[in-house]
Amino acid sequence: MITNWNFCPGPVNTVLTIIALFAFICLGMWQTDRASQKSQIYDTFVAAQSAPPLKYSDLLAIGLSNQEIALRNVTLSGKFDNKATYLLDNQVVGGIAGYYILSGFSISGSERPVLINRGWIPAGDDRNVVSPINTPTDYIDISGRLIFPEDNWFIGENAAEHLSNGFVRVLEINIEKISVDSKINYLPFIILLDVEIGGGFARKWPMPKGSEMRHQGYAFQWFLMALAVLIIYVCTNLKKKLNNG
Repeated sequence: MITNWNFCPGPVNTVLTIIALFAFICLGMWQTDRASQKSQIYDTFVAAQSAPPLKYSDLLAIGLSNQEIALRNVTLSGKFDNKATYLLDNQVVGGIAGYYILSGFSISGSERPVLINRGWIPAGDDRNVVSPINTPTDYIDISGRLIFPEDNWFIGENAAEHLSNGFVRVLEINIEKISVDSKINYLPFIILLDVEIGGGFARKWPMPKGSEMRHQGYAFQWFLMALAVLIIYVCTNLKKKLNNG
């Protein structure tokens, strides 16, 4: 007797296997891309922190939307405005839910204000009540780290919720939508106010971490799952054929 193997895949199993392979490989490639992005962000942050602070005139010269200014330290002169204060919701510090406070800042020599993240406050027991906050009214010099907010794909439509005392609660900082809602043409970035500058609240800004190894690990897991699916598909569709001879 001679034993042979026949490969006899069914159409349903084949389609399901192709879908699974496609999904796992795409997820692995996505994690590989995320690892590359994390590495670039960390390298940019390290380089930015060793560079001298930028003034507003420097930002104009480089370009207000140019990614070269991301994560750079900046110094600005001007004053806070009282037109609106934005509460960035769902910010947990030390196990306590709260908000990041963002206020508009009119820069001397600029027609466009910038949003300043002044730090964190607790939300309190009643989310419908937000206690008034103190905002400096004099012209001051401030410094901080410049960042471009990222869109959160999981939030979807981000409707601004107007509260009392001029507060506006949002789930993400989408400057384009905030500018439309407020009819104020804000600059396309925000400033994380330095800890030593007055007029702010609890501040401990996280530093970008070189977490590319974690994403590479995730990518390896997804590719390994794709390989496992392929092996299972082949093994379950191999059939023995017995020939009499």
